[in-house]
Amino acid sequence: MLEMALGIIILNLSDNVLRQVNDGKTACDVCKKLERLYLTKSLTNKIYLKERLFAFKMNASKGLGQNLDDFKKMTIELANASIDEKLSDENEAIILQNSLPDSFKDVKAPIKYSRTYLLLKDYISALKSKDLELKMEKKDSGENLFVRGR
Repeated sequence: MLEMALGIIILNLSDNVLRQVNDGKTACDVCKKLERLYLTKSLTNKIYLKERLFAFKMNASKGLGQNLDDFKKMTIELANASIDEKLSDENEAIILQNSLPDSFKDVKAPIKYSRTYLLLKDYISALKSKDLELKMEKKDSGENLFVRGR
C-alpha cells in the first residue's frame, strides 16, 4: 500500500520536480522534501505570495471559472505559508472585486453600496450569474448577426 502511495505521488510530479525528490525512498520522504521545497514559510515567500495575490487581475482570455480557480489557489498558498496569513472572507472578496474586468462593473456597485457585510460565496455567486448573462448576450447577438446575414 505504501509503495502504491509513492508511485501515485511520483506519477503526478513533473520531470523537473521529480529530479529534485528522486532520492526519496518512501512516500513520507518525498512529501517532506516537497514541503521543504514548495511550502517555504519564509518572509520572502510570504511577501511574494501577497504581492502576487494583491496584484491579481482576471485574464480576459480565460473563463470566469479558471480565473476563480487561479484566485483560490493563491489564497490557499498564502494560507499555507503561515497560520497568521489566512485572509478573512471579506478581504478575499475585496481583492477579488479589484481583480474584475470592466465587463463585471454592474456587479461591483450593488454589492459595494448595498450591503453591511460581504461574503465571498455571495460575491462569487453574483459573478457567476453575471458571467452567464454575458454569455447569453454574446450568444444572442451572434445568432442575430447570422440571421441578418441571410
